[in-house]
Amino acid sequence: MNDLRTSPALVGTVTPWAETTLPVILSGDQQRLVERFSYPDTFTLVLDREALTQPGEPARLELWNYHTYGTCFKFADGAFRGIDSASSDEVGVALFRPDQFHGDMSLDDVNQVVGDLPRYGAAVAPPIASEVELYIYDQGLVVGLLHGKLMYATTEPLPGAR
Repeated sequence: MNDLRTSPALVGTVTPWAETTLPVILSGDQQRLVERFSYPDTFTLVLDREALTQPGEPARLELWNYHTYGTCFKFADGAFRGIDSASSDEVGVALFRPDQFHGDMSLDDVNQVVGDLPRYGAAVAPPIASEVELYIYDQGLVVGLLHGKLMYATTEPLPGAR
């Protein structure tokens, strides 16, 4: 992996994300969960732009992890799809929320949300997912881009973060 903080292609001005310009609206199911438990401690998001053209296929899959409760809530296009277990060993919370990320985001857009540049970037091996680029941020975020657009985001808990 390459340290991207000094890459001439990525060095530029980064402005923190404005809270009032969130691109994703939470579903009723998600909003009720946030009202009851707050935003998830960590989350994983997978976006499938091809599913938008296939009826019945979800385009946005989300796993919301509440480590304090050892519970993971699953959503497909915002609709609640079930509960699974989540590691209760995790300490801390993510600095980001799932509604800050959407499928039209470029790397520059993600950098705006994070308020920083990624620490590392790498292409995924072709047998796994050709044309996917992964970027790792110091703030506990890993994103994957396919053809320059966000298709994956996952967070890791940071101790003491709120």
